[in-house]
Amino acid sequence: MNCNLHHTKPLAAAIIEGWLSTLEKVRNENVLLKGLLAKALQNEVHAAFIEIAEHYQQLCINQDQLIALLRHDIASLWEQMKAVEGDDDFYKWLTSFRTLEKDMGKLKREFDKMAREFNNSLAAYL
Repeated sequence: MNCNLHHTKPLAAAIIEGWLSTLEKVRNENVLLKGLLAKALQNEVHAAFIEIAEHYQQLCINQDQLIALLRHDIASLWEQMKAVEGDDDFYKWLTSFRTLEKDMGKLKREFDKMAREFNNSLAAYL
């Protein structure tokens, strides 16, 4: 096993566990947003809110798809880490790790922004 990976593996495992935890939290918050949206639509709402609701419903669906893709990418990264045998493999793995790290940061930032905007829209129309 590559010396770099040997030292990196425990830290990478902890980070990956953190990513999985983040995905679960985002998934749970996304479910909550969809529930709030459904509940809001049960009331009399302005016609403009229906358009906004459709927009946020689509964003929530997109989040579900992104979460599934990232979960798959994390599982693939974990499997790649098990198969690393030399420096070339390690650097390919590290590149994938860093890309996924950026993707996870982007997911969290964009979801937080969407959730804030959703809550503001909900408060404005109801």
